Amino acid sequence: MKERRRIYLPWWGLTLLGGGIGFVMADYPGAILGGVLGFFAWKLR
Repeated sequence: MKERRRIYLPWWGLTLLGGGIGFVMADYPGAILGGVLGFFAWKLR
């Protein structure tokens, strides 16, 4: 059985991850929105 552990990311890591996903889905506006959402997800965790 595989144990699940939380991945600890710095704020910029989650922001870049969100931006990358947003860019793939909706080009530049999606990258900006995804980055902002990624940053807030990090802030609120």
